[in-house]
Amino acid sequence: LPRWRAATQAIWSRRSRAEVAALIAQERPDVLHVHNTHARVSPAVIWAAAQARVAVVATLHNFRLACLEGSLLREGRPCEACVGHLPWRGVVHACYRGARLPSAVLAASTVAHRVLGTWREHVHRFIVLDAASVPRFVAAGLPMGRIRVRPNFAWPLASAPGPAPARSGGLYVGRLAPEKGLRVLAQALQLSPGLPFEVLGEGPERAMLQQAGATLHGERPPAEVQHHMQRAAYLVVPSITQEQFPRVLAEAFAAGLPVLAAAHGPLANLVADHQTGLHCRPGDAADLAAKMTWAQAHPQEMAAMGDRARALHAERYAPEAAHRSLLAIYQEACSLAAQGARA
Repeated sequence: LPRWRAATQAIWSRRSRAEVAALIAQERPDVLHVHNTHARVSPAVIWAAAQARVAVVATLHNFRLACLEGSLLREGRPCEACVGHLPWRGVVHACYRGARLPSAVLAASTVAHRVLGTWREHVHRFIVLDAASVPRFVAAGLPMGRIRVRPNFAWPLASAPGPAPARSGGLYVGRLAPEKGLRVLAQALQLSPGLPFEVLGEGPERAMLQQAGATLHGERPPAEVQHHMQRAAYLVVPSITQEQFPRVLAEAFAAGLPVLAAAHGPLANLVADHQTGLHCRPGDAADLAAKMTWAQAHPQEMAAMGDRARALHAERYAPEAAHRSLLAIYQEACSLAAQGARA
């Protein structure tokens, strides 16, 4: 699209609103559930539901409503300068895609829909992935009473015939992007040469990890990811940003795989130190290297953590629990919509 049209569409897409309004009229749904309206759909689709008095539920996978970059990170460091404020600093620092024009467009969309009350008045329930994230969304103007915590889930792994494979070595699964803390991981691998470590994923940090001695497999289908998770001794999640709830964590727990996690934000709550994994000091390569070396040298202790992780998955992160919680949230949203109440 021409830049001017892409910019206006990111703020208010008349086409998307019309298409969703037509779908609502045709299908007569109980709930419109939105996950990411930026940038092609725009929050205008929420108004289509409001006009039809359809309940709206929004899952907030990142901090986009409070931070243009989406992960409370600037130049590789934690940043909350825009939380609770107009996002002009994000424009000055070109936080979205490293460019001021796209940042300005996103900021305009954020401010416009705050003024219009799109999120505040027409979304009946917000879903966040971890309780530690709630205060930041409240600071961004979302009503506390409409926020519900619902973690990610993962399907349990089918047991393979025969004895369980021997577990050894570390594993990283995900995008090979700077905010994932992969520079820290590469430095940790250099500090512990010879430590077996495999990486599944693609991204700009690939060459750096390869130079550090990791074995790279690229992006793999889910079945192969599960295969690697069943054979690794631990998963590393070294994020320098405060991720809400990485889905890979639920997948690791389903596979009985303990997690070495950067102990800040939600990750510090999701991984219990020496229970379902190990805490590592965020951004500290030496500490991560020490924890990886310890994990490799203590297979029995790591196996016990993996057993506890699998039990926790069955209790909190299995599909059945996710289904129950989602239906309960839908019912709450529908109840408000039926009453004609402004969310």
